[in-house]
Amino acid sequence: PLNALTEAGSPWRVDSETNNVRVYENMTVLPRAWLATDAVVMKPEEILKTIKTSVLPNGKNFAPAQTVLVEEPLAPISKPDTTGYAYVGSLTDTTMEVRTSSGSESFLVTSDTWYPGWQATVDGVPASIFRANYALRGVRVPAGRHIVRFEYRPKMLFVGMAVSVFCLVILAGILAVSLRQSRRESAG
Repeated sequence: PLNALTEAGSPWRVDSETNNVRVYENMTVLPRAWLATDAVVMKPEEILKTIKTSVLPNGKNFAPAQTVLVEEPLAPISKPDTTGYAYVGSLTDTTMEVRTSSGSESFLVTSDTWYPGWQATVDGVPASIFRANYALRGVRVPAGRHIVRFEYRPKMLFVGMAVSVFCLVILAGILAVSLRQSRRESAG
């Protein structure tokens, strides 16, 4: 079955080969960030079915490079620009900056997992993050050149830090009162 991977028209190419090991490269892999030119609103179970079968409910093939599947209602993308592009300008554990350019409104999709706590801005203005293709992050971007910035700032982290600081203050207060009381008893 592995020999079928190298047949003409296959999306797989032999990258390297040593002894009994053969490494294949997927030639159709999507980049870290891309602009989809069409957005389809579906229920989560429909999105999963579409991803598994690669067929949209209308019978057309699902092409993730062009179409994004979302759960929240969206206005259709008018006059899609297939020449638009997106590239990752910077990336850390908690931030990602993507530069986009498109002649029309489009939908930025990143291959990073959607997870609560991520926030996005487009040119410094807060933007909604959509759950794209069931498990990825997506942001709608207007026509033109833009910088989309994702930051991971989970609210529970800050709540936990506030509770910890509050507990430390209470503990320090109890310790101070206890020391003061201990000094009074030994002086008296």
